[in-house]
Amino acid sequence: MDLKTIENIARRARYARRAFLADPPGARGRLGGWLLQRGVPVPGRIVVDPSRSWSGVPQPNPLPMEHWHEILLSAVEWLGPVPITFLSRSLELSPLVPELVRFANRLECAASIYGVDGGIDDDLALRLVDCGLSRACLVLGGVTPDLHAEVSGRSVGRTTAAVSALVRARELRRVALDVVVDFPCTPGTAKDLAAVLGWAQQAGADGFAVSPPFLAPAAPVQLDDALARRVAALEISQDPFHRTARGTVQGLRSTWEAGDGGPGGHGPTRCPVAGLRLDVRGCGRFGSCPFHRSMGRLQPGAGVAEAWAGGREHFDAVHSCARRCRHQELVPPGLAPPWSPR
Repeated sequence: MDLKTIENIARRARYARRAFLADPPGARGRLGGWLLQRGVPVPGRIVVDPSRSWSGVPQPNPLPMEHWHEILLSAVEWLGPVPITFLSRSLELSPLVPELVRFANRLECAASIYGVDGGIDDDLALRLVDCGLSRACLVLGGVTPDLHAEVSGRSVGRTTAAVSALVRARELRRVALDVVVDFPCTPGTAKDLAAVLGWAQQAGADGFAVSPPFLAPAAPVQLDDALARRVAALEISQDPFHRTARGTVQGLRSTWEAGDGGPGGHGPTRCPVAGLRLDVRGCGRFGSCPFHRSMGRLQPGAGVAEAWAGGREHFDAVHSCARRCRHQELVPPGLAPPWSPR
């Protein structure tokens, strides 16, 4: 058996392990078993963006807190305690997030934030920590102000202040808050990789990750060999500060080479996103992949598992999609390509 075959078997074993972990004990009850028999995937985590609609535009009238409580409770009754990520994509973090973090903790779900700084100052950082936030992953597009603004729409100073505030809050409360800096590497921002890595270390962050961009550039770009080697070294580093996921080099290469502005890159393998995440937006719409039409809208009193069971059209669209998204927020760590074939 040659080395390439062994490596492929090892990668597929990691896929099988992640697929098993994505089927939590709470999903193995009567309803979970019925869903699995019907070929409906069972998500292993929940993603919430209370300030945006499914299309990504700001939501002027987000769901009330009572409805969010109902959705999360219904989901956890079905899935059991699973990680919950709150997306931060607005100038100011949604005022609902701290209370939702607190509620997630009451449900024994690890709560994290992913995205832009969201106006996190010392007061908000302390509030998030007191509510039980376990992880904050903030996006830094570059130390060059123009590059960071291009990626995140924010100033470098705001992100610096947010990271510092979270670190201070953690130290003040003496809690194990994990603060990570995520660097979406595009052809335009790649030159800042070393500088962002150094910045993250100096700012007191606990980790740093390079990630493929969500969207391909406007024109095809070849991944530079020197950059590929540098990112590959970060992937296999044993230093706990380095959080770059396995498969990032392949993700960068395929996304850059796609060059059409679409999500992710192209590939011959099946996309796994549909079976891994339950994504709910401030308008009440829900689904798994944010780049396809939602499954529908979660109405008050509707069970999440029953609503999810009606998502066959959404699942089919994802499984037949020609795009292969490898960003860490869509594909959790431990699920490296190749994915299962069609």
